[in-house]
Amino acid sequence: MLPRLAISMGDPAGVGPEVTLKAMAQPDMLAMCCPIIVGDLAILQMQQEAIGAIGVVPISSVDQARCDGMTVNVLDLGQLSKGAFTPGTVGAASGKAAVEYVLKAARMTLDGQVDAVVTGPINKEAIRAGGYD
Repeated sequence: MLPRLAISMGDPAGVGPEVTLKAMAQPDMLAMCCPIIVGDLAILQMQQEAIGAIGVVPISSVDQARCDGMTVNVLDLGQLSKGAFTPGTVGAASGKAAVEYVLKAARMTLDGQVDAVVTGPINKEAIRAGGYD
């Protein structure tokens, strides 16, 4: 059985979604783990269209994750819509969302739903603007 990894997608306004999808597109990645991206499906799909990256499959719980060596699962937290932030711009909404992704991934690990957490790139200024220290 492949280890299940909760991967926070990082700051939606930054490089997080792009880096996450590009990492999943590496040939050996899906052979080594069962990835569960924790983030916003709409934003990942928007980035996927822009870079032509590997497809993602939405799930509503870890139990639905397909660990078949071909699937990139996305646990959609629905924190942001496409128009709720400006790519490349520090913002409170994207900072708050980035923290929520990490917190959810950490809870999944502590609850034994996944084996480990991988965090995407975050912006400390955005996190502070989002209300977190």
